[in-house]
Amino acid sequence: VGVLKLFSFVQKTPKLIRVLSAGACIMAAVYYSLLMSPMNIAIEVFSLIAVIVGMIRFDFKKQDIKIDI
Repeated sequence: VGVLKLFSFVQKTPKLIRVLSAGACIMAAVYYSLLMSPMNIAIEVFSLIAVIVGMIRFDFKKQDIKIDI
């Protein structure tokens, strides 16, 4: 799981980063559920929700990122 997360962070395309991160979050949640660690499961579920929101906003809806400073 850690290797997949590390591999996702060295990618250049944001879409691939989100896809690999989603897979890593799912595998980590399964792993922590086998260890019966509810706090770590919650962390992975929240991370997965954030990745899914990013996929919906930037991959499926194709919104442009606008930064106002």
